[in-house]
Amino acid sequence: MDWTTPLKVQQADFQQRLRFASDTSDLSLLLRSARPGLHGEVVEIMGDRLSQLRAQCRRFILRSDPSIPVRDLLRRYLKEQLARTAVATVLDATVVPIEFDPAAETPEPAFHSAERPQVRIAVEVTVGDRMPTLSASPHLPECDLIVWVWIREPIDETCPSYRPVLAGFLPIDRMPATPSIEWDELFYIGGLRAYLESFRVSAPTVSSKWLRPVTGSSNFAYPLAVSADGTRVVSGSYDGKLKVWQLSESELSGLLAGHPWSFAPTPTGTSGQSLSMRSTDKTLQLLQSGNAKLARTLDGHPSGITAVALSPNGVDLVSGGCDGTVKIWDLTRSELRYELKVHRSAVRAIAVSADGRSFASGGLDRSIEVRSTDSGEVVLALASSGDSIAAVALSSDGTVLACGSQSGNIEVWNVPRGEKLYDFEGHAGTVRSMVIGEDGRLLASGSTERTLKLWDIQTGQLQQVLTGYTDPLVAVAPNAKGTWLELSLFQQRSDDWQLEP
Repeated sequence: MDWTTPLKVQQADFQQRLRFASDTSDLSLLLRSARPGLHGEVVEIMGDRLSQLRAQCRRFILRSDPSIPVRDLLRRYLKEQLARTAVATVLDATVVPIEFDPAAETPEPAFHSAERPQVRIAVEVTVGDRMPTLSASPHLPECDLIVWVWIREPIDETCPSYRPVLAGFLPIDRMPATPSIEWDELFYIGGLRAYLESFRVSAPTVSSKWLRPVTGSSNFAYPLAVSADGTRVVSGSYDGKLKVWQLSESELSGLLAGHPWSFAPTPTGTSGQSLSMRSTDKTLQLLQSGNAKLARTLDGHPSGITAVALSPNGVDLVSGGCDGTVKIWDLTRSELRYELKVHRSAVRAIAVSADGRSFASGGLDRSIEVRSTDSGEVVLALASSGDSIAAVALSSDGTVLACGSQSGNIEVWNVPRGEKLYDFEGHAGTVRSMVIGEDGRLLASGSTERTLKLWDIQTGQLQQVLTGYTDPLVAVAPNAKGTWLELSLFQQRSDDWQLEP
């Protein structure tokens, strides 16, 4: 029996129940997703969750074409975000959201598969109080499958709740020739998770050695940086402010000193802005908690902070914002040295060279720039040939640049000559972290596929593949008064692995 047959049968039953629900305005016959990750045909969005979506849409409006009426923009963005939220609720950890770009001229995928980032998912949304004929955009994004969402409620500022219906999905190679799509042509939405899991990558062979995955730049999801001596932490807050924390625990400072870290957020936590890995298959071991005091607060970026990095001497702080600006701060004087408009959209990653003379930034617009830290003068400007940039790294002297993309590719450039040295198909997952060794010979790249790869920059050869924990994490949770900072260092080891000194 063909794998599509059960999904077609289930779709027919779903369509019959949905038609009754549409005629009677009674959705009780549809399966509701009560919590993330549970199967559902309809998702309820209301209260704080809806307020947050509307606030997010208003931020998108600030970055959009001012000639378009605000009401039209709000409807467009809210419709899109409601549909994305419904899909994300049902699929949960099976997919990873792709950053929404309100300035994009053509439709873009909304998600990629957590197991195979190359598998892209687009979301089509239809609004109306009666079961509509579905359609596909005439400018389909580069994707592998499409999910259709039907929103029955009016898209405006007054509607108190929404219940988007997940109509079904189709792989792109099974799309009909006509732009209109009938409901019975779709596959039942309940089969989408299994379909995505069929792309699962087989587990790589575990190395006998353990090496700490590293990062030379801050993470786009939640920007935070630790100084080279481990005594200072800079965090970006949701109000666009930069907070500088001074650690008081010498043991904790010694533990953090000299190590660049990678970070990822979680929506849970008892102390506010906690950070930890979402995956449930990692054992997190608490090594240390300590106190810190808030040393100073900087104005930061009104648009929101997306990346931060500290120079090795702890004097210069480089920060990036949602609006594509980069700011250089002097932490000894707590003042802004200068501000630059570097990217057309959000800054995705920042790295500072070990000599502190240059910094690199990668943007959501796929552009990468290397600039002088002192003057802000452009040393190298280029555009990635692949997907948007997720991580960047500079050699100690700033002469070699490495950039990793969301699709897993890695590019290595000679900065003075502006010459691309290598283009690796590095990982099957997003490159989350990168660093170039002090001698400039080795490049380490960490990925969401849970591998760390070591590359010889001299020859372009892959030297070693290490498996295990994708990212070491520091959990940072300021209390409401901002008087202390709890830092929790997590890392995973296997009994068969040796930690190299």
